[in-house]
Amino acid sequence: MVKTFCAIFLLLVCAGMVRATDEVTDLRGSIAKEFAGVYRFSYLFVENGIPYVDVAAHLQFLELDKFENAPRVSFFNQTSKGEKRGHYHYVFHQKDRNVTVREFDGNGKFRFDCTGRFDPEKRLLECSAPRAPKPARDTDSPITRKSGLFKRPVSWAAYETLDRHNLFRFYDWGFVNVQENVKLDGDGKVVARETGVITAVRVKS
Repeated sequence: MVKTFCAIFLLLVCAGMVRATDEVTDLRGSIAKEFAGVYRFSYLFVENGIPYVDVAAHLQFLELDKFENAPRVSFFNQTSKGEKRGHYHYVFHQKDRNVTVREFDGNGKFRFDCTGRFDPEKRLLECSAPRAPKPARDTDSPITRKSGLFKRPVSWAAYETLDRHNLFRFYDWGFVNVQENVKLDGDGKVVARETGVITAVRVKS
C-alpha cells in the first residue's frame, strides 16, 4: 500500500515538473527593459572587408512604453538644439518560445520583423529578418544626404533587400549589437556581405 502510494506520488510530482518545464515565460518585458536607458552609440560597418560607416559618441535616448499591448522601445536622437527626434522603434512580440522584434521607422511606419530567441541567463537576443528593406545608411535620397545618414558609396553594386541577422548581448554597462547581413539584388543574387558592430554605452545621467 505504501509502495503504491509512493509510486503515485512520484508520478504526480514528475507530471508537475514536466508541466512546469513546458510552461512558456513571457520574455517581452524583460527584453524591453534591457534596452531602456540613455546611451552613447558607436557604429562600425564593413562591407566586403571595406569600412564605410564609422561613427562614435552618438547620444540616443531609449524609452520604454507600450504599443497595442506590447512592450515598445523608442529610439530618440538628440538634435543640435538639444531636442529629441524619433529615430526608430522596436515592438516586442512572442509566440511560444519565439520572440519577434518588429521594427518601425521614426514616423511609425512598419519596416520588418526579426524573429528568433532570447536567453535571459546569457542576456542574449538573436533574430533574423530575411529580405528586409535597406537601412537609411544605404538609401540614397535628398533627405538622407541632407541629414548625413547616407553612407554607402554610389559606385558600389546596387542592391534591393538584405537578409539581416542580429545578435544583441546586454551588459551592466550597456549592450552590443552585432549584425551579419547579406545584400541581395532584385533577383535574390548576393551582391555583398556586411558586418556591423553597434556599441551602446550607458550614460548615467
